Amino acid sequence: MQVLRILIVSVIAGGLLWLLVGTLFHGLRTGKMRYMDSTSVCDRRSNPVLFWFLALVFASLSIAIAAVWWQSIFH
Repeated sequence: MQVLRILIVSVIAGGLLWLLVGTLFHGLRTGKMRYMDSTSVCDRRSNPVLFWFLALVFASLSIAIAAVWWQSIFH
């Protein structure tokens, strides 16, 4: 039962981290961050405050998900 819990938590956390970190790195590389849905895009040159706010939010969420995963696996 313990292995099943670890597997489920790892799959869910890994999927969320894949999406968040992928979006964050793509946004930092291209200067355009997608958010909310596939049509909402924030450009770093036209709206830098929102872009960096979104980068901070995505990075914070990624750290929080990784911390929850770490606690659920190794605690």
